[in-house]
Amino acid sequence: MNNILIAFCMLLLLAPRLSLAKEKTDTTYQYFDASWTKTKKKNAQYYAKIWPEGNGWHRQDYYASNDQLQMDGHYLDADFTMQHGAFTFYYEDGKTQQMASFDHNLKIGQDAVWFENGKSQQLSHYKNGSLVDSNMAWYANGQLSTIAVLDGNGTGTGEEFLDDGIKIGGGAYIRGKRQGVWTFNDSKQALTQIIEYNQDSAVLIKNYDEKGVETKADRNSDRLAEFPGGLEGYKQYLVQNVRYPEQSQKKGVHGVAVLEMVVDKTGKVTAVTLLNAPDAATGAEALRVLQHSPHWIPAIQHNRNVTCRFTQRITFALK
Repeated sequence: MNNILIAFCMLLLLAPRLSLAKEKTDTTYQYFDASWTKTKKKNAQYYAKIWPEGNGWHRQDYYASNDQLQMDGHYLDADFTMQHGAFTFYYEDGKTQQMASFDHNLKIGQDAVWFENGKSQQLSHYKNGSLVDSNMAWYANGQLSTIAVLDGNGTGTGEEFLDDGIKIGGGAYIRGKRQGVWTFNDSKQALTQIIEYNQDSAVLIKNYDEKGVETKADRNSDRLAEFPGGLEGYKQYLVQNVRYPEQSQKKGVHGVAVLEMVVDKTGKVTAVTLLNAPDAATGAEALRVLQHSPHWIPAIQHNRNVTCRFTQRITFALK
């Protein structure tokens, strides 16, 4: 996916941060549910360990399921809105997800992001919150997704690609932001979309159908593939279809199965691959459930349905 979709994937990292009292105290703990809403300890999906350090607050967030570190960073304020210093985010299995640095909430230096399988997802460089120098993003299969070659002031050009390596468009950057007219094509190099940007904001969008005729169809926003009914629909599908293997339960086996899958242009789920599982039986069950998934709503990239790759997690929890 392009930067918009990566940005979308990266929204999963930006969990709300709740405030402490104004007066600094000793180490404090806070507990959160799956949507990062404050909750009781017994219901927590995450918890935060917070203590005063230097001129601000050091905060570490943890996965409650295994006490694995989820985020480590420093804030200047007790409301946790002013990021300052190095931040690192982690997947539930302990693998690094993202490393970035901030100066009063502005990104500086290198910002690196990895997929759960350890492959690079994004490598960017910032100066006072704006992109500079070389910046690249990749699909989960390793193919280049976007590239921006900029000077030290953020001026240069950017290009976007499909996950099979075909270039589909590009345009100019000024001061680290998309500027002016960007033109996009499909895999057959037929015009699909023209976007006029002003400091990264799309001020004019024109969409074109397969015959090259401008259309009024509301397909202006790129999106990831989505299960029918959204996240709640997907959760319900898992609840109704995942069968906890009896032999795994008897052995006390529990944990998370991690899988990769592809949703093609028609919404069909294909290429389901097991990356990790608590044991062979839970892994086989996770594979079965995703392989028998109903069709998804296809992803859209620049007014065309495109293939979308996902990492999915299925939890097996003993009651």
